[in-house]
Amino acid sequence: HAATASDEIGAAGSVGGAATCDAPADGAAGRALIDATACPSLRLEAAAASGDQPCALMVNGVDLFTSCGLGRLSRSVGVCAALVDAPHPPRVACFDTTAPGAGVEGLATWIDDAPLGAPILLASCSRLAWQQDLDRVAAALGAIGTNSTPTNIDDAYAVVGVKGGAAPLAEATQPCCDRAATPICHTCRTDALDRTATADVACGVAASNGTSTLAAAPYLGAWGSPPHVAA
Repeated sequence: HAATASDEIGAAGSVGGAATCDAPADGAAGRALIDATACPSLRLEAAAASGDQPCALMVNGVDLFTSCGLGRLSRSVGVCAALVDAPHPPRVACFDTTAPGAGVEGLATWIDDAPLGAPILLASCSRLAWQQDLDRVAAALGAIGTNSTPTNIDDAYAVVGVKGGAAPLAEATQPCCDRAATPICHTCRTDALDRTATADVACGVAASNGTSTLAAAPYLGAWGSPPHVAA
C-alpha cells in the first residue's frame, strides 16, 4: 500500500541526512512512497440489503450513496451499481428491477456500456429485486464474470467484478430464508452473513500487500527512543 502522512515519524535525524536537535525529521525522507502499481489501490465493498440492513456501495470506506445523494433512492429500487474507473469519479446508477419495464434492460445496457477493465460494484437494494427476467439478469452479470447469480426473486446478492472479467473479484449470495424448511419466505433473515462482497483492486485486478518502503529505515522513533539512541 502507498504510505500516507501517518507514516511520518518524528526523529532526530533523516535518512541519509545530518542529525538535527531542534525539530523532528521525516524518517521517510528520500524514500519512494508510492504504490507498486500505476493505478491507485482501492478497497471496493458491495453489500446487499437484507432485512432492515440497507444496501451499500463503498470505495475506500466512502459510502457512495451518501456522497452521491442516493440514500433515499437506493432503498426503494431493485438494484444499484457503481462504476469505478479511476481517475474519473465513481458513477452510481440505480434500476427498478422489481416491476415490469425498463429496469432490467437499463441495468444490462449500463453494464454493456461500461469500459472493459473497469471495476463494477453491484448490490440488490430491496426485497424482490430479482422478480423480473432472471435469465436476462444472469446474462448481463456474466459480463463482469459472475459465478453465482441470483436464483430466487428475493435473494440478497452483491458482487465486485471487472467488465470483461472471467471471474468476479468477490461475490456474495444470501437466500432470504431457509427454503428447504420454508419454500416461501414470509420474512428475510436480518444477519449480515454472506451479503457483503469485498475486494482490493488496482488497475482492474486483485491487489495484494507489498513490502513496506519503510521497513529498513534506520531513523525511526521519537526523540530519545531506543532506535534514536542507537543511531
